[in-house]
Formats: sequence, C-alpha cells, structure tokens
Amino acid sequence: VRHKSDPDRWRFVSDQFFVKSEEEMLRNFYSNEVYNTGMLADKITFEIPLRKQFFMPELPEDILSADGIGISFRETFINLCWSGLIDRLKIVDPEMQYLALQAEYKNYSERLQYEMEVFVKAKYVKYVLLLWDLKQWCKHEDIFCGPGRGSGCGSLVLFALGITDVDPIKRDCPFERFINPGRLENFAPPDVDLDFPQSQRGAILDYLRSRYGKDRVC
Repeated sequence: VRHKSDPDRWRFVSDQFFVKSEEEMLRNFYSNEVYNTGMLADKITFEIPLRKQFFMPELPEDILSADGIGISFRETFINLCWSGLIDRLKIVDPEMQYLALQAEYKNYSERLQYEMEVFVKAKYVKYVLLLWDLKQWCKHEDIFCGPGRGSGCGSLVLFALGITDVDPIKRDCPFERFINPGRLENFAPPDVDLDFPQSQRGAILDYLRSRYGKDRVC
C-alpha cells in the first residue's frame, strides 16, 4: 500500500475519469454527437444479471440421445450416471448389476441417488451434461485432462460421468463441499477444474464455439 503522495504509486493517466454532466459533455463534443449517443442509449434495453443468475447454452440434441433412449435431459443424465457408475465399479455381468448395487456397493448407489436428486433440484443437469460432453470430446481427441481437484472431487456424479477420476467414497471426500444441498437458491453452479494443457486451450475453445455458438463462449 502506497500513500497518495508517493510519486511512484499507481494512478490514472488522466483526471477525466468521472461521469460528466450534460454541460461538460457539450463543451467536449459536438451537440449532434451527444444527441445521437443519447438516442442510441434510449434504444438499448439491458438488465445487469444478478449474482444468482447463470445462463446455459442450448444443448445439442445428440447429447439427449447419448444414453440410447433420449427421453429428456434429466433422464439422460440419470441413465448416464448409473451406467457410468457400473463401469467404474467394473460390474461386468448384467444380471449381477442390480444385486451388486443393492448389496456390495450399496453405499455407492445410495450416494449417487442422493447426489443426482441434488443436481436435479438445483437445475444443474444441463451444466453437468455440458461438462460430460466436453470431457468425452477431449478423450476422443486424446487431449490430456487432469483427474480433478478441489471440491469437485467430492462428487460421485462427476466421478461416474468420467468428469473427474477421484473416487469420493474411497477417498472420503464430502459432497457438501461441492454443493450445499441446503443452499440451492439458483446460485451459479460450482466450478469444476478440468485442467487442460495450455497448448490445447485454443482447440478446446474452438470446439465449444462450434458446438454451442460463438456468442455463448467467452
């Protein structure tokens, strides 16, 4: 912290950074410029998004049918979670899957059911399907992705979908650090750190822009 009298402190390059009155604007610009700017401003309707708002692009229809059924994004999400968990647990025999989830892996099935209900209630289904889609594309393109870090490692849903590679039950990671079920008041979804190589950042952005629209990707 530097005192304002310090000649080396950071400062604006001009003393004109303030909201000017109409009289001051007219002294600095032609009257028709000020008038036209006002007309343009009057034609703009814009509401500043609140902190509790977040915006999702429309998901491509092929994501809807990713589970082979394609009834709704909610059903696709649930089906992908269950099939992903079965793959993670390496339950090969189809006839043993239900029994294994109800007995040997009951803690996994109960935890997954609980988390899926939270995701649905929080309206984060499309968000996590977008992450799943991106991770699937990276795997197809042989782009390295980190195994996961931070609070996202506490989600069995993310592990089942292959978004992270950390088993939260085996590692005893709490889900509530990732999403607090008691505070789901339409807050923006929590960050999920996928950790791509810097050299692949351009390719990933190109994919997201072509997949979801240039106007929907920063």
